[in-house]
Amino acid sequence: MKKITQLPTQIEFQDIEEVVSLLETQIPVTIREQIANYNIEDLNFGIAASYNDSVLEYNSANRKIKKAMIVQYSSIIMDASLDTFLKVIPIEKWGQYLSGWKEGEVKEIPAETNMDLKYQAERMVLGLGNDMTKAEVIKKTDSTASVFWRVYHSDNNSTLSDIGKLEIISLGKTKIKVIFHSAHDLKFYGLIRIPKYFVHSGLKQTFLKHLRNYKKIVTGSKIK
Repeated sequence: MKKITQLPTQIEFQDIEEVVSLLETQIPVTIREQIANYNIEDLNFGIAASYNDSVLEYNSANRKIKKAMIVQYSSIIMDASLDTFLKVIPIEKWGQYLSGWKEGEVKEIPAETNMDLKYQAERMVLGLGNDMTKAEVIKKTDSTASVFWRVYHSDNNSTLSDIGKLEIISLGKTKIKVIFHSAHDLKFYGLIRIPKYFVHSGLKQTFLKHLRNYKKIVTGSKIK
């Protein structure tokens, strides 16, 4: 079992929500239109889009720069309530239910300020040599459950930057929408930066697999 080798500091948790919120405001018009034009059948199957963006992220402790990153947006609709989803997939263990998850560890981090939020560190080892440790902020309301994350360490240097969120939104008593929205800068097995073309395609397929795996686990319906 791969353990967390480096715990986060408060800097890693700082402004995760704000940076992810900027991702949402900076979605290009063409991508917004693409997402808006999907029909219910598409959303039941799962949709994904990707684009290039400059993301204000940490380059070193206390220093942020605008980094050229690839952003993906993916979502799926499920016939389940928010409560049902969270009983089957506890939001604190969201990473362990991702498609291709191999091993990892989660540690709760005591909150120093906002007691309404939950803080944790999570190391997750996925396929293709992706090994990352994330600072995560968990937020719940009556109609949503969210995890905001920032990768602050990668034991094999496979992840240079990775920040985003998982959000589960109630659409009524028996339906939810699950969304991943995140920005990435990746290396192949920690060796070379992956060309953008392959990252675009790979991110969309990867997050669609995550969403469809969630749907299969929660509803029992496998998407072919």
